[in-house]
Amino acid sequence: MVSYKWFSFLNKLALIGNFFFILCVIAHFSSHQFPQFITGFALIVGLILSPIVNIVVNFSLVYFILKNIKGLVPAWQSMVNMGFLLLQLLYFFIF
Repeated sequence: MVSYKWFSFLNKLALIGNFFFILCVIAHFSSHQFPQFITGFALIVGLILSPIVNIVVNFSLVYFILKNIKGLVPAWQSMVNMGFLLLQLLYFFIF
């Protein structure tokens, strides 16, 4: 039996990155000044790491669905990550 713990880890990492993406979007449209260390970390994780991990997670999810491997992560977590990937693509190509 093959272990898919890496997929669970990447899914959780993508979820954390998605929260930093939201923080970056809020900072973009807000006039409030955040501390520099928070802004820098949020930009790296939210705008660079999160889309890359989301793409890997969602392509892996499609592969697992096609191979009929289910139950690796909760369905809500996969749906949230897929929704955030769509939001990220819209954000990068519109703004």
